[in-house]
Amino acid sequence: MILRVNEMGLSQAGTHMIDQGVQGISQSSASLAPATAIPPAGVDEVSAFAAEGFVVHTAALQTTNIVAQQEIALYGGVLLEAAASYEASDAAGAATVL
Repeated sequence: MILRVNEMGLSQAGTHMIDQGVQGISQSSASLAPATAIPPAGVDEVSAFAAEGFVVHTAALQTTNIVAQQEIALYGGVLLEAAASYEASDAAGAATVL
């Protein structure tokens, strides 16, 4: 059985995943920014606590999303490393044959 690997495809997929991870971080940061400064609806304690709760929840959501997007970018890097490894292995194998 022969293992056939498309190094170009792996490299393109890795680059795409890195781009998507970076884009995801910038887009989510921009879209969640307004939710980090929610003013209370009224002057009572309940409104103040609710507004603070929304801000805390938004910060937690943003942190979770950033970590997830970083994982996507890291996996893209793994694909790039795999493609480079396969290319190096193929070149070494070809050198021994020629």
